[in-house]
Amino acid sequence: MMANPHRGQTPLTVGENTYLLSLSMNAMCSLEAHLNLPIFKILLELDVIEKNPLNMRLSLLRSVLWAMLQDHQPAAGIRDAGDILEVAGLEEASKAIMVASTIAMPMLSPTAARSRAARPPEAGG
Repeated sequence: MMANPHRGQTPLTVGENTYLLSLSMNAMCSLEAHLNLPIFKILLELDVIEKNPLNMRLSLLRSVLWAMLQDHQPAAGIRDAGDILEVAGLEEASKAIMVASTIAMPMLSPTAARSRAARPPEAGG
């Protein structure tokens, strides 16, 4: 299975299996519905995890991974995502999640979202 980074696809190899992660519009909508949070807040939370792993919420990582699996592995459930996360390891899975989210939505990537949140509002003209 080949990943197409131009479509926000990132491979996550776990043992002999390679899963294709994708943060498509459908994946983002599923994730928002599952967590009952806007995608912007979810991506900011991922940024917090990336900056300080002590803030890691495993349930968030599992949910994001589950949503990213849906385009190419639609039969994968939330428990499957947890199993993949466990076998892949937090570091490898987190890296793939960050890459997929940044590629798919660079304007909503954790770094871009943080810099927008810190920027003062523009004066109206």
